[in-house]
Amino acid sequence: MTTAHPVNELLVVLGRRAVVELLWTLREAPLRAPDHDAAEHLEELRRNGLVAERDAAWRLTPDGRALADHLVTLATRARRRGDLA
Repeated sequence: MTTAHPVNELLVVLGRRAVVELLWTLREAPLRAPDHDAAEHLEELRRNGLVAERDAAWRLTPDGRALADHLVTLATRARRRGDLA
């Protein structure tokens, strides 16, 4: 994929709802035996350095953990915005 800026590439990846849901899930616990669709998304996240497979389970990398923490901040902001509407 060719984009003008690395942030654009990351936003394309995060634009997939299933990817964000995986990051959200992995904040709580490793994921074992993902289904086919999740496995494809996990591979994409692996290529982007956000997850790694270890001990037969997918886990967030330090970069993935930092990104997931930012997602929590975004979710909080989105809830506040919704309360204002």
